[in-house]
Amino acid sequence: MKVKDIKDKINLSKKNITSLEGIEESIEGDLNVSTNELTSLKYCPKILRGSLNVSTNELTSLKYCSEEINGDFYAYDNKITTLKYFPKKVEKTILLNDNKLVSLKGIIKKIKGNFSCSNNQLENLKYSPKEIEGYFNISFNKLKNLEDCPQKINGFLDCSSNELESLKGCPEEINGSLYLNNNKLTSLKGLPNIVNGSLYCSFNKLESLKGCPEEVKGNLFLNNNQLTTLEYCPKIIDGILEFKNNPNLKNAREQIIKYGIKAKYYYTDEGFINFEDIEKEFLREKILISKMLKNKKFSGKDFGLVF
Repeated sequence: MKVKDIKDKINLSKKNITSLEGIEESIEGDLNVSTNELTSLKYCPKILRGSLNVSTNELTSLKYCSEEINGDFYAYDNKITTLKYFPKKVEKTILLNDNKLVSLKGIIKKIKGNFSCSNNQLENLKYSPKEIEGYFNISFNKLKNLEDCPQKINGFLDCSSNELESLKGCPEEINGSLYLNNNKLTSLKGLPNIVNGSLYCSFNKLESLKGCPEEVKGNLFLNNNQLTTLEYCPKIIDGILEFKNNPNLKNAREQIIKYGIKAKYYYTDEGFINFEDIEKEFLREKILISKMLKNKKFSGKDFGLVF
């Protein structure tokens, strides 16, 4: 099937299209040619006033792609190996997940929406955008660290299911949740001081929480690690704290109180704990420690606390 001359918003998804021949060079609205049999973007309009969706085709290259897209650009679920010929301008979200990218060379420097390049073959983040105004999803790649990661991300950062051994390059501030689960982390050194969302660290090789942020404005998940202590755990967690399947972490209730870890609920191998049930004991311990510190008999480090 070929595309006849059409100038307005076009939806030709699931039409068995093999060519864009016949389409206008400029379209006033969106162009959706997803879920077809395209192997080339030849005849693609040079300028799109709306969004371009070429996802779920057989593309290996972005050659002939629009130079200017004044909306979203969806090219996920193809076989794209390079970002050579990437559009010079994309106004909103960019989705490149489920391709065969080995490099981000060619991507624009500022993304005004969300950016996903998950489930590719990236081994590093060289050539990443400098700024992303939405979320950044780089899950299911082959990353070992976060060097060259954008330092300005105004949404969540998903680094799950990589091969991370280090958090070097992690942004200093994340305005959303941070997903680090299913990696090879032994240390949390490099995390920002505050995570403005939830923090997912389950299924790693953590033996210590040193490097954890001071505050998590969501939930904190530490399941399936090798923790023996809750020392260095954030003192303020606005949601739940869950640390199941850490076989060598004993006396969960006592450690929560000792290290002054305040959360709404706690899920442990020793059972569920509601903060309301330990609040009095928690406050009593905190007052006692404060008095000891005032008398200079101990230091905050003796209790894993900073006042």
